[in-house]
Amino acid sequence: MNNKIVTYISFALKSGKVIFGMDDIIKSKKNIGAILYKKDLSEKNLNKIKDKKNMPCLLLTEELDSFERLKGVKVIMITDKNLSDAIVSNAK
Repeated sequence: MNNKIVTYISFALKSGKVIFGMDDIIKSKKNIGAILYKKDLSEKNLNKIKDKKNMPCLLLTEELDSFERLKGVKVIMITDKNLSDAIVSNAK
């Protein structure tokens, strides 16, 4: 688990720069950011998101599971460009 990524996700949550769940992500008009998902998200649903949103999609199960607030959530979208760029660069 990468602690920097957890910190960046925490900043995004506290600042309200997160969209929760597949349906809300697809409905969102925002196209800047990154998609973070858990391994239990189906390939079909991941492909639906990729078709609608042209942004990086990262598998970060351990990092997302570290937040009590995200226990039932399989996918989130970070809508802040700087935070999403930091998460993507630290995930590589």
